[in-house]
Amino acid sequence: MSVKYIKPFLIIFQIDHHRMALRAASNRAILPRGLLQSRSFSNTPRAQQYSDTIKNLQIGQHTRVIFQGFTGRVATQNAKESLEYGTNIVGGVTPGKDGEHLGRPVLPTVKAAKEQLKPDATAIYVAAQHAAGAIEEAIEAEIPLIVAVAEHIPLHDILRVSLRARSMLQECL
Repeated sequence: MSVKYIKPFLIIFQIDHHRMALRAASNRAILPRGLLQSRSFSNTPRAQQYSDTIKNLQIGQHTRVIFQGFTGRVATQNAKESLEYGTNIVGGVTPGKDGEHLGRPVLPTVKAAKEQLKPDATAIYVAAQHAAGAIEEAIEAEIPLIVAVAEHIPLHDILRVSLRARSMLQECL
């Protein structure tokens, strides 16, 4: 998995569940091994090289996108604009909800969305206190590209996600 900081509030996680690699340009610190968890997010075989993950960033009209927090105000506004631009939004996720929104299916979990909608990417539009959980849910569902848009995500939540990503990296080495 690589982490790229595009803006202070926009974090893009590029996931290759075959080979987990974490790259954080702004975080060069080495963490003690005791802080790493030994939990695997993936059951699929890993890739051989980092270059195998580049395909996850080759987005276009063929890219199938889901929105997490789909029925929220900000996600709805962004989804409408994205649809106008031609983004292939295949549905969304809102915990505890099933149905339809903006003419697209709404599912209660990312795992259900992965099985039914087969997305290539997810855009996360949730409140800051729920962002880390949404990112982890997308990682566990093996969504290849995760874009989290939230301001003021608590630092301890980002550290928790980073530690999990680092633990995946350690498992692959």
